[in-house]
Amino acid sequence: MLKARRQVAAGDADVDLQRSQRYPDVRVSLGSQYDELEGERVNLVGFSLPLPLFDRNQGNLLAASSRADQARDLQRATELQIQAETLQALRDWRSAAADVDDLRNRVMPAGQRTVDDLTRGFSLGRFAQLDVLEAQRALIAARGQYLLAQRAQIAAWARLERLHGPLFTSP
Repeated sequence: MLKARRQVAAGDADVDLQRSQRYPDVRVSLGSQYDELEGERVNLVGFSLPLPLFDRNQGNLLAASSRADQARDLQRATELQIQAETLQALRDWRSAAADVDDLRNRVMPAGQRTVDDLTRGFSLGRFAQLDVLEAQRALIAARGQYLLAQRAQIAAWARLERLHGPLFTSP
């Protein structure tokens, strides 16, 4: 956004420059010379003002205006892109946060209870060791999913901070 804003400002400055060059500059000259007939030094003052009959810098002004408009369009496109990326990152963060919450509060505790119950049942001879191992494998898979969901949540937050800078400051 900063780059786009700088380009807009530069385009506006170029338009102002080209607009100011539509009118010619007044030239004033001062000098002195020796006059041989009079035998003394004469001071001279000159004044000139070119008349812009055919060249009023219209081509350069039009080109500068076009570049300034293009910079404004680029700025608007950048704003829209940042807005779209922000909304997508926010959706990704909310989805990952919901997954983290679900896995932490529902899936992993239920898996741990299952492992504990099957382990107790195995020690009493009610369940086979394969059942306990399968429950442990499911709990480990749930923990892996939990870590992946946390990773996705952190990545979405990092995208938000890349787009907007630090969102929260520590005291």
